[in-house]
Amino acid sequence: MRNIVLASLLSAFALMIFGFIVWATPISSPAFGSGLDVEAVQEALRNAAPESGTYALPDPYVEDQEGFFRAHERGPIGILHIMKEGEPAMAPSTFIFGFIHNFVTAMLLAILLQMALPALPSYAGRVLFCTMCGVFAAVWENFTAPIWFLTPWSFFVVRSLYTIVGMTLIGAILAKFIKQ
Repeated sequence: MRNIVLASLLSAFALMIFGFIVWATPISSPAFGSGLDVEAVQEALRNAAPESGTYALPDPYVEDQEGFFRAHERGPIGILHIMKEGEPAMAPSTFIFGFIHNFVTAMLLAILLQMALPALPSYAGRVLFCTMCGVFAAVWENFTAPIWFLTPWSFFVVRSLYTIVGMTLIGAILAKFIKQ
């Protein structure tokens, strides 16, 4: 158990560094559109959204379903995640919760790896197992929005690559500590 905790802590640190490299540098720029009039959109959302939350555009739960279908065809369509209050861009709490999230993710992957260990005698096999867990997670979670909610693929492709490489990174660390 000590090895699993140590490997998960090291993995969480590695993921923090990897996440910074991906999300705080231009590497992730293909995930995001550009040219948006940010101030105008922020002002419109400040006035239009009643509270922080996730909103579908157009709203599928209106009584006028014909109006919904017309608005959907006319566009634009989207899913908006809004925090009306705002928050510092680099709040310490974000990094603390991010580290905890990374640690829990690594612990869960370590448990799966431990369970599969009898079938994974080699280091490469253990890393590949973790990579495939990342592929599974990326395909399941990240492809949902573009398929079902018609969101652009670019953000979710970058997120998928981030997930797969991140799980491979965790796997490279875990596989050194968790072995037969």
